[in-house]
Amino acid sequence: MKTMNKYARELILGIVLALLSIFFILMFPKQKMLELLSILLAVIASIYVGFALSDGRKREILIEISGMFFFLVLAIFGLWVSPYFLISGYLFHGVWDVIHNHKIIQTEVVEWYRILCLVYDWVIAIFIFLWL
Repeated sequence: MKTMNKYARELILGIVLALLSIFFILMFPKQKMLELLSILLAVIASIYVGFALSDGRKREILIEISGMFFFLVLAIFGLWVSPYFLISGYLFHGVWDVIHNHKIIQTEVVEWYRILCLVYDWVIAIFIFLWL
């Protein structure tokens, strides 16, 4: 019971931030929406690089930079090839958050961010899927 209460704020905040992002993104024409969603995925992926740089371990920095480039490629393909790459990018980034949450990747990340980001990523992925 305590664990659920512990994550309630992060879950709610992730949903609220995703809905605010969606509201903002919906103000633009479709092509601009795709551009914003692509940029957003690239920015989200780069945040873990910042955590790795703060952590300072070379192995984690290399892992996070590799992950950032993977998500950057999905963001670019989502813009140039098909929006389904964006859906995949946000879903995979949610998995990336889960991997960090279970300490498979050892980068020191604040706990609240991993949960918030997971929820945010998957709400955005669902939005893109429904929007297409």
